[in-house]
Amino acid sequence: MNIGRVIDIALTIFFFLLGILAYWGVSQFPFDDRLFPVTAAVLMIVCSLIYGVRILTGHGDEEAREENGVGASPSPFSPEQLRTVLWPVLAVVILVAGVLIIGHLIAVPVFVFAYMTIKREPIWIGALGAAGMFLFIKGLLIKIMHVPMPHPLLGNWLPF
Repeated sequence: MNIGRVIDIALTIFFFLLGILAYWGVSQFPFDDRLFPVTAAVLMIVCSLIYGVRILTGHGDEEAREENGVGASPSPFSPEQLRTVLWPVLAVVILVAGVLIIGHLIAVPVFVFAYMTIKREPIWIGALGAAGMFLFIKGLLIKIMHVPMPHPLLGNWLPF
């Protein structure tokens, strides 16, 4: 199995689970507020299932190999390639878990700060990016646009 196939499988599983989580997360909203998220979640689930079946059946692999000039037996992937793929996937999974547990208002700025720090940006740039995301979510999405956010599993424990 080559690295491209592993990436396809991982992303397909991720988008399938993300669609299920999105559908579950907006189930408490009124009908008008959940119409778009439910539609997007159902499309994600259906498309990931269709793509997953295509991956598992191997449909299109021969044409893709011929177009890319790859031989019939792709080389196995190295641990470095796997590490390169798993870090971004792990980061997004941690972000989604953080949003489910502590909510968008805190999880997204913390994620932005952590990501920028890991990418070796100066601390002040990471803090500025996190503060910008906090102000964007709180000011624009919640206060001005009144976008309903799902309740986190830990509840609303912030005073603002």
